[in-house]
Amino acid sequence: MTTLNRISADAQELVNKVRQYSREQRTQWNHVPFWALEADGRDGYTEDYKRAYSHGLWNIDNTVAIDLESGELVQKHSLAEGILEPARDYDIIAFTLHPDIITAAKVLEMLKVHAAEPMAQYMNARADEIMKHREAERKRYGLPRDCPEGFSLDGYFAGRNARLQRIAHEKHRERLTWNT
Repeated sequence: MTTLNRISADAQELVNKVRQYSREQRTQWNHVPFWALEADGRDGYTEDYKRAYSHGLWNIDNTVAIDLESGELVQKHSLAEGILEPARDYDIIAFTLHPDIITAAKVLEMLKVHAAEPMAQYMNARADEIMKHREAERKRYGLPRDCPEGFSLDGYFAGRNARLQRIAHEKHRERLTWNT
C-alpha cells in the first residue's frame, strides 16, 4: 500500500469514527429541540435554535448539521429538498480537530445554561410576547412543556418527518411541472 493510499484509508476511517461518535449520542441529541426552544428568545432569536426545534437539525457549520433524531451528520442544505442527505466526507474532515462541536452533552449544557438565564433587559418588555411565541412554537412542532431525562420526543420527530415528506413531495411535483 502506498503512502497516499494509507492516508486516504486513514482519512476514511476517521470520518467513519466521527459519524459513529455522533450517532452514539442519539439519545442526547433527541433532547436538543426542546432545550433550543427554551433557550431561544432570552437574548434575541437565533437561526440555529430555530432550525433545531423547527426542523430537528443542529448546525455544525455552513454545510453540515446533525439530524437530532438519529445523530447522523447530514448536508444542511439538503433539507430544502425534504431529504436529509449524508454529509460529505471532506466536510466532516474539516471539523475533526474540534470534536466539542459534535458532543451532544456540551451542546445540551450550553442550551440549558442559556435557557436558565433571565431575559435580557432589552427583552423584558416583551417577556409575555416571548412566552406566547414559545407556546405557539411548542404546539406547532409538537414539543412538550417539560423534557425530563429519559423523555422521548418520538412524536416530535414523527411530525418532523411528515413535514419533510411533504416538502419532498412538493419538490417532486415542481420538477414534474418543469419537465412538462
